[in-house]
Amino acid sequence: LKYGERIPTLREALEALISDDTMKLVWLDPKSTAAIPHMVNLAVEYKAKAQLAGKTLEILVGIPDEDYLNAYLASSGYENAPCIVEYEFSRVLAHNCRAFGPRFTLGPLRQEADILHASGKLIFYWTVNSKDYFDLFFNDGAADGLISDRTSLIYTKFQQ
Repeated sequence: LKYGERIPTLREALEALISDDTMKLVWLDPKSTAAIPHMVNLAVEYKAKAQLAGKTLEILVGIPDEDYLNAYLASSGYENAPCIVEYEFSRVLAHNCRAFGPRFTLGPLRQEADILHASGKLIFYWTVNSKDYFDLFFNDGAADGLISDRTSLIYTKFQQ
């Protein structure tokens, strides 16, 4: 890194979340199928640590495609590590995942969101960087949340 900064490990980041009362949910975004079993193990471990600390913390393992889904389903303990499917709505229900995470370019998916909500599931759109789209996805898309590179815009919207 430019100034010698140190990037925390996933374990260190999850440890910090245990004492952070503002964070209720985290979406782990894998970049390799080989990382999935480790993410599953850490999700299970830190869910238990959060419960012992009296904190509600959901840790979702990101599933961007079929190869990642197969790696997830092959991981020991995956049943105790909720997932968020990013690519195919039907996979969320078929594999009892916690959430659907479609890219915003698919537009607001109200019908899918209603089905998910009726099943106790969540929907988070990514990556929504224009404040012009926030209301569209929260209202027409029934979003439970958004992923954005411009979180300060979302924050200020909710402060109004």
